[in-house]
Amino acid sequence: MLNVTVADGDGDGVGDACDNCPAVSNVAQTNTDGDSEGDACDADDDNDGIADGTDTAPLNPDCVRMPMVMVAMIAPRTEVPSRPVPTTSQRTMVPTPTVMVSAIAAMATTTTTVLPTALTTLR
Repeated sequence: MLNVTVADGDGDGVGDACDNCPAVSNVAQTNTDGDSEGDACDADDDNDGIADGTDTAPLNPDCVRMPMVMVAMIAPRTEVPSRPVPTTSQRTMVPTPTVMVSAIAAMATTTTTVLPTALTTLR
């Protein structure tokens, strides 16, 4: 039932005083992480500190993946070596904490402005 007795800036039928996202219409009032912002306005729906746009699992705070960097690739040699070498290619992957710290620092300085039609991120 539409509530016509109180202010409802986004016209979703939920009064602004009770609306978890008063500038964007969201009848369901979904709030995945239980914070003060509904998912329609929340830039981090699972509240894991990684913005939804870069999060590999934006609705699952337990699934955090760190970027991986290929450290070495060893290919077989064609000449006869003086010592044994691997006969197949090998890849070694290690997490890069510096990249992760830089990404988190960049997110901390990002400001999000909510518009009725879209989310716009400003730096």
